[in-house]
Amino acid sequence: MYFWKTDKLVEELKNHSLNSGNFKNYYLAASILTLIGYYLARLQMPTNMSAYAIEAIGTIGATIFGLNFAFKSNGGQSGNNFLDRAVSISFPLLIKTVVVGLALGFVQVFLEVNGFEKAVFEWLNSISIILIQIVFYWRLSIHLRRVNA
Repeated sequence: MYFWKTDKLVEELKNHSLNSGNFKNYYLAASILTLIGYYLARLQMPTNMSAYAIEAIGTIGATIFGLNFAFKSNGGQSGNNFLDRAVSISFPLLIKTVVVGLALGFVQVFLEVNGFEKAVFEWLNSISIILIQIVFYWRLSIHLRRVNA
């Protein structure tokens, strides 16, 4: 199981060397990582509901567009094993996303300590979440396209 090396995972997907148990483990790990991220995000509820609403709309839009784009990158209707491939590749991408999120969290703490307003943080946080999600689906699509190459 690869935690960071997406290129090696792509090669294994190309060579069809992963089995159902591997795909199950990737799905399980990605699900747990997503749940942890969800609960960590809920530790501090936002006060700026406008930023929160824009974030929700942006992430829903990025998910719809991103998944459809990833599906097409996998070959669309004629592609093979989209879910297996997408879930497997998502796991190392999610780990990278967590690292970026933690780095942004440290920046946020630094800014907060230096007197920035909470409203500014919430807007930066919402914009960052949308951008990270867009980059996630973009990278997923690139890796899916490479599996098919």
